Amino acid sequence: MNKAVQQIMLGTVTGSEAQARQTLGRIKSAGYDGIELNRFMIHPTSVWVRMLTKAAGMPAGKGGKLDWKMLVKDSGLSVISLHTDLDTLEKDCETVIGEAKDFGTDFIVITGM
Repeated sequence: MNKAVQQIMLGTVTGSEAQARQTLGRIKSAGYDGIELNRFMIHPTSVWVRMLTKAAGMPAGKGGKLDWKMLVKDSGLSVISLHTDLDTLEKDCETVIGEAKDFGTDFIVITGM
């Protein structure tokens, strides 16, 4: 059975490349196999999005500026799914699907956010 974590749980400990590498390494060392990436956390986000997620108790941080494809590959974890919102999927489906495939997953998790 594969075990994975959600990237949303890691916002406060992936603000820099060094932090992200250390965090992903610890996840792998703890016996996890993969990570569910959140699309809004792998792209630069506005200050408003960061404020809203922080207020909701799920701080996204500035990790959207990092090269997540490289970080995940280097850590030895796999991307089990790419999490996106329904509006983005409806407006730009091909881009989201292409991005999921670039990360090596065929799974897209959709929320109504």
